[in-house]
Amino acid sequence: MANKVFTLLSLTGTVMAAKAAEPDASPLAIVIDPAMEVFAKGVASLGEVSGWVLNVPQSLADAAIWFIDLHLGMPALIKSVLTGDAATLDRLVDLSGTIAGIVFVVYVALCAINLFLATAESIRDHHSSWLTLPKASSVLGVKIPKEIADVLNAVRGPVQATLLDPVKRWKHKTIVPLEGGDGSTLDGTTSTVTSATSACLLLASAPAVLALIRDGASKGSAEALAWTLGTALGLKYVASRA
Repeated sequence: MANKVFTLLSLTGTVMAAKAAEPDASPLAIVIDPAMEVFAKGVASLGEVSGWVLNVPQSLADAAIWFIDLHLGMPALIKSVLTGDAATLDRLVDLSGTIAGIVFVVYVALCAINLFLATAESIRDHHSSWLTLPKASSVLGVKIPKEIADVLNAVRGPVQATLLDPVKRWKHKTIVPLEGGDGSTLDGTTSTVTSATSACLLLASAPAVLALIRDGASKGSAEALAWTLGTALGLKYVASRA
């Protein structure tokens, strides 16, 4: 029994000594740990980019093969369209709807980005005085010794020139100017988005128009199509008046 107690006390003492021997966390960890995370992410990104580079030859080959197949299949496609092949016409009209969705999303996203950049610039201009560091001379009415003020002003100069002045001078540029208006203003965004919506609605209605042509007169289908086309044309009218 005494041996067991002695063994237990020995193990406890060993564990306590091991814990006491653990080094304290370095105060530099708050800088080193994030830096190591960035380094690890950079190494992982480098591996991914190198994979893209190695895949370039195969991607070029795939693109060339697709281009050749497209041109070889063009005569058959033209024949199918001219003979009114239903499957071919359905595939092409579905493509118009897909493209309409892509165009609409690209227009809206670019307009949003352009408007955001213009808004950020306007906010910057309104608060531009905050981007100029005052020269060190006094704090709360207490004059700072000249030696300390000179040191602070020596630091102020580079910070102002390298960090704040570029922000003050920054002018945003419109990303991919879009037809229908200037996406950097509210009026321009309204005009551009409504024009894009109108055009894309017309393109997206193509499958319904084709179905109505094939199936003949249908009051329900015609009314639904009229509502859609009417909305598209109404938006176009609004865009022209904006």
